[in-house]
Amino acid sequence: MTCGGISASLVLQAMDMAAGQPDVLAIGGWHKPLPGYLSQHLFMVAAMAPAAPLRECMILVWEGEIGAFYHWQNYGAKITPLPVLAEPGSRYAALFALADPTFWDSGDVPRLQDAGKIMALTAYAAGSEPRSEVKEVVEEFMKPGKTFEPFEKISFQDSALYNCGVDSPLLHTAARYLTNRLFETFR
Repeated sequence: MTCGGISASLVLQAMDMAAGQPDVLAIGGWHKPLPGYLSQHLFMVAAMAPAAPLRECMILVWEGEIGAFYHWQNYGAKITPLPVLAEPGSRYAALFALADPTFWDSGDVPRLQDAGKIMALTAYAAGSEPRSEVKEVVEEFMKPGKTFEPFEKISFQDSALYNCGVDSPLLHTAARYLTNRLFETFR
């Protein structure tokens, strides 16, 4: 039996060449019905679980473009997606882009690496309730089917968040509100 050109005898030959017994032996690859990056998320979560191997569980994937639960069954032989919200990371990145004066007004795509930055800025949010105009922007970002490719930042030019700077307390409060709204969506 082979797995993408890797046979049992090839694995044994490789182990013979090793200086000692490996701590872990793993073979990766793609799950045919799923995109590669998604199968990586799912299989790594299932493999790293304390009770691995998992016969059945629910796995949450919440990243740039994917916001869904996956019903993992029969040790991963069957995986059923349960979509919740598309593009959760893009929503964070768009909020960062809105506040960032260096981000273009039109035709650009929010940088997904900014999603983590805005999540970190949430820690700086004061305990106060966000202003109604901040809530309006976040609610616009939370609309089902909302897409951010491209992100037309200019359509928010009347918002206090527009180019307010990433160190603005107003942005920090908006980030916390967006985080709360995203968590509410996944409950």
